[in-house]
Amino acid sequence: MCNYTTTCRQFALCVAMIMAAAAAATTEADEAKTKGNQMSYHEATELLSKHTGVVELTDGDARVAVCPEYQGRVMTSTCGGPDGPSFGFVNRRFIEAGKCDPRFNNYGGEDRLWLSPEGGQFSLWFKPGAEQNLDNWYTPPALNEGAWKVVSGSDGKSCRMTTTMKFQNASAADFKLDVAREVRLLGTDDLKNLFGTSVADTLGLDSVKMVGYLHFLKKQR
Repeated sequence: MCNYTTTCRQFALCVAMIMAAAAAATTEADEAKTKGNQMSYHEATELLSKHTGVVELTDGDARVAVCPEYQGRVMTSTCGGPDGPSFGFVNRRFIEAGKCDPRFNNYGGEDRLWLSPEGGQFSLWFKPGAEQNLDNWYTPPALNEGAWKVVSGSDGKSCRMTTTMKFQNASAADFKLDVAREVRLLGTDDLKNLFGTSVADTLGLDSVKMVGYLHFLKKQR
C-alpha cells in the first residue's frame, strides 16, 4: 500500500509567511546590516555549493534550493530572484566547519523529513535501556546523515529523491523504510486550484511576489 502525505495547510502558511516576508524585505535588510547575518539567495546557494550539491527549482523570481546530500532538505527559498532575500536559515558556521555531529547535524534549512517520538518507550532518539536524558539523546543516523538519491527528471520545477532508512526504537523494535520524497515548486495556478480564484484575486497575485512548494512522501514498502 502506498501512503501519500501532502502539506496543503503548510503551503498556505508558507505562502502567507513568505508574502509577508517579501513585503517587509527592505526593513529586514536594514536590520540585517546591523546584525550582519542577512544573506541574499545567491549568497546562500553560493555558500552551499562550495560544500554540497544544490538542486534549484525556479519559476521566474521564485526559487527553491534543495540539498539531497543534507537528507533531502529544502535549505532556502526566495521570491526575489538571485539577489532576493534568503528566507531559509543557512547555518554558515556549522557548514563551513565540515564536521559531523552525531547528536544533530544542524545545517539549517526550511523543510525536511522528521519522525517522532523523541522520547518515551517508542523513542527513536534513545537506545534500548538508556536513561532518557540529554547525555544519551542522539538523532537517528537515518535522519542525521547520508545523501538522498535524486531520481527525477530535469524539469526545473520538481526534485524527486529516494533513500532507505533503518531505525531501532527504545523498545528494541527494528524498522526499515524505503522512502520517496518529492519537492515541487508551486505557482499562481496551484494557489488558485488550492484556495479558489476569488482568494487569488483578493490577494492580487499578479502584482505580489510569492514562492511556495509542496512535498510528497511515499512509503514504497
